[in-house]
Amino acid sequence: MRFFYRYFLAFSYLLMSCVAYAEPVAWDGPGAAGWLTKTSPHFDVHFPKSEQFSLLADRALALAEQAHDDLMPFFGSAPKEKTQLVITDDLDIANGWATFFPFPQIRLYSYPASDVLGLNNFEDWWRMLIRHEYVHILHTELSRGLPEKGQHVFGRLPIFFPHAFSPPMMLEGLAVYFETDYERGTGRLMSSWYQLQMQEEVRSGRFASFNEAVLPTRDWPYGNHYLYGAFFVEYLMNVYGEDRFALFLQNYSDEIIPWFLQDKVARNTFGKSFGQLWTDFEKTMVRRFGPVDSVAKEAAMLYAGDDGVRQQLAISQDSYLYRVVINDLDRPVLQRCGSDGHCDDIANGENIVSLAIDDTETLVAARQIAYTSGRLSADLYLLQDGDWRRLTTDQRVSQVVSLPSTAQQTLSSQWLIRTQRAGVSSLMTVNNKGNTSTLIALPMGDVIADVAIEPSGAGLMAVVKRGYGYWDIERLDLSSLKWQRITNDRAIESGLKFDDEGRLLFSADKDGTFNIMSLESGRTKQLTNTQTGNFTPQIVAGHLMYQVYTAEGFYWAMAADSLTANPDDLGSLMAESYSTISDNTADEKAEQHERLMSTLEPPVSSLEATEYSPWSTLRPRYWLPLFALLPNDTQLGATTSGSDALQRHNYLVSVLYHNRGQVVDLTLIYNYERWYFGYQHSYDWVNFNGADNDDTRFVSDDLYVQRLHLWRGWQDRLGLHAGTLYEHKQVDELEEGVTVVGDSGVTIGRAGLALTLGDLGYALLSPGPSFGYRAHWVVENFNLPSSDAEGWHVQGEAGYTFDLPKSQSISLEIAAGYASENAPFWTLGGLPPRDDDSLFGRDDLSLRGYEDSQFYGRYYHRERLTYRSIVSRIQRNWYLWPLGVDDIGINLYAEQGATWLDDETVENYPALGAELSVNLVLGYRLPAPLVLGAVSGLDNEYGQNQFYLRLGVPL
Repeated sequence: MRFFYRYFLAFSYLLMSCVAYAEPVAWDGPGAAGWLTKTSPHFDVHFPKSEQFSLLADRALALAEQAHDDLMPFFGSAPKEKTQLVITDDLDIANGWATFFPFPQIRLYSYPASDVLGLNNFEDWWRMLIRHEYVHILHTELSRGLPEKGQHVFGRLPIFFPHAFSPPMMLEGLAVYFETDYERGTGRLMSSWYQLQMQEEVRSGRFASFNEAVLPTRDWPYGNHYLYGAFFVEYLMNVYGEDRFALFLQNYSDEIIPWFLQDKVARNTFGKSFGQLWTDFEKTMVRRFGPVDSVAKEAAMLYAGDDGVRQQLAISQDSYLYRVVINDLDRPVLQRCGSDGHCDDIANGENIVSLAIDDTETLVAARQIAYTSGRLSADLYLLQDGDWRRLTTDQRVSQVVSLPSTAQQTLSSQWLIRTQRAGVSSLMTVNNKGNTSTLIALPMGDVIADVAIEPSGAGLMAVVKRGYGYWDIERLDLSSLKWQRITNDRAIESGLKFDDEGRLLFSADKDGTFNIMSLESGRTKQLTNTQTGNFTPQIVAGHLMYQVYTAEGFYWAMAADSLTANPDDLGSLMAESYSTISDNTADEKAEQHERLMSTLEPPVSSLEATEYSPWSTLRPRYWLPLFALLPNDTQLGATTSGSDALQRHNYLVSVLYHNRGQVVDLTLIYNYERWYFGYQHSYDWVNFNGADNDDTRFVSDDLYVQRLHLWRGWQDRLGLHAGTLYEHKQVDELEEGVTVVGDSGVTIGRAGLALTLGDLGYALLSPGPSFGYRAHWVVENFNLPSSDAEGWHVQGEAGYTFDLPKSQSISLEIAAGYASENAPFWTLGGLPPRDDDSLFGRDDLSLRGYEDSQFYGRYYHRERLTYRSIVSRIQRNWYLWPLGVDDIGINLYAEQGATWLDDETVENYPALGAELSVNLVLGYRLPAPLVLGAVSGLDNEYGQNQFYLRLGVPL
């Protein structure tokens, strides 16, 4: 049972490797109260029950229909069935995804973009997001000729969607191109951030080769397939025209062999191969952004070793800078740094999205938690004696700032937090007991991106986007709660910070380049003058410090005293005020809906909603034939799978006919939220007497039921789970000369509870788990109806991973188990994975350097020590062939184990081994580690020298 379950999970992963990852909606998110559906000519939208989401659903449908009308002239065709839109509020991430499999579907996160480094160059977030994702649908749905005929026969089998196998840079590049509005200056290709990134790629001399760009890498800049893909598609559109690019897409739409014919189609369409096109593209980028090596660091780098890191969260207090160091090689840490460049680690820096410190040096942070239900959100934590103590629960914190003493008295709180919930931006106050109170909530469609409190405590400054306008700095008076616009231009401001003299510091791209500015008495002064980008100003010991973007990452710099420009007159201040929103009346809600819909052409009124039903999307959309020609058997069958739009219901069905014996294997897998069901009816043949074509046939029936997360605790690190497993094996047909002694079949039934504990961390550029711990304890009872076994199994395992510098780690694992009298024995021996990763039914464990199941007994223990390291980071693809290499690593391990009975002496069996791991990437997306290993069992009697080669996919 466990083998078939693992096998079909691997099969499903391979089948889905060409499409976007589709995650289920959170079971305890806003949709826990129920889901509704609205429909339009080309789309269905599903959303949680609430008035807010109903407004978003109306707008999503209207914008989707607009995108359909705008994009159809280019793509020429659309899906034959409606595209399913799902609006969620589970993740505090400005994003979405789209996939054609098993049906056209788009997931829309209601969290609006507010980070200057990326997506916030938009007029309307929902318009840009829906347009981007719908481009993916129209692109991957393109098919004609043999692929289209294949769909008529086999349904929506991925192999008949040629563009689904395109390099990610082409998929994302085309979507970014069409999200960009060149007339309005919105979208990533018109953003100062994308211009800055490509400029630095060119001028640094690190411009990616075609082989590097084809493969989405983990190297800086992250998301390089978006960046390079967008500019490459823009280049092709400008040079060859949109009609020729559309012709390329149409020509490739009838190619039945994935991956291999893209270059041929490019030569036939553009007259050049992709390699030649890329060379021309690079020359164009050098002319546009070059020359190479033209940018030098214009201020002294501080805090040595910061090269190649992501932008760091930071706040300043007196003579110190507090920052979170994230280099993607090691565990993130919170540091306190002096103006002399010396830094000390003071706390764990994992998952921090915002920091704040007050006059008493009390430090708080907003830290994101990934919940097992599928939610990702941040809450407020207080640093005490080097540890973080949680202050709030489910507050969706995106920023925290400390209130000055005058504001603390007025608001009876210590901190102000910025939150996003159901598409609404709010400011809330928090006291030292974690109690919250809403200060102000903006109308839907307005977004707050950054906040700084005035030293006097009378007001605050915030970067705000009103409706479909631009980002501007506005002031909120904390006594009247009235807004006043301070800036009124197209610049994107960020990193607001008041200095000791009450001047507002910030970063802005007023001339297309991000520089540090100050604002005082209605006048701006440019404090830095650079050709690259400067961000997050801070004042440390009276000095201005900021982060500088380079092609290797960010570094901290200190401005020279003379590095100022003549102040530019800001112009007249805007005195426009905005009323606050507290409890919306019915009239206010109607006005809000009308305002949201007023920019749409044609206007769309509120649509009638119906209860969500999974049945319309749950039906099978494809079937895959299975065939095997073996020496003694011909096998023929088919498999299919499906899911609903919310990804709550998922199933797989497989039928396999054996010509030998005319019998049929059947596999059924189904999961609903935290419930997992599996059933397999299968046949196997074993030869005992050596006669040809005369084997004993066994029939097996296996049933698996599991319920995860019966109970959760300690921020979801702790979980209680339940599972039941029935395994029945029966002699179905005997070969000549073989008799059965005793029963001809056996049934093992068990039911168990498992307690899991885990907090593993993964650095992006490190192999496997990088730091943290995991443990589980399992109790299983065999005294079930129809079970031929009885008694108990009790076992546990614990492991800890120690973070070492620069992509290295050491892990220690200890496991042990007890089987009561008449319960099945433990077996030990053989190469992983065996039952090592099973939560229930974990009887047969690996021990490298020894035969499979070599040892057995009522007791067992096993210990492992593993060293992991990356020795080379390649991150290149082999041109357009579906083969790339990420990195190469080594694993060195030592392990030992033993099994024994009550009256036996415990004898340990040690082994030493090493592995060379080449992490392949198949089809541009699918990680497939190729592991070459050697291990030596050190016991003189049972030990073996084993060599193995394994190609795996993550499950």
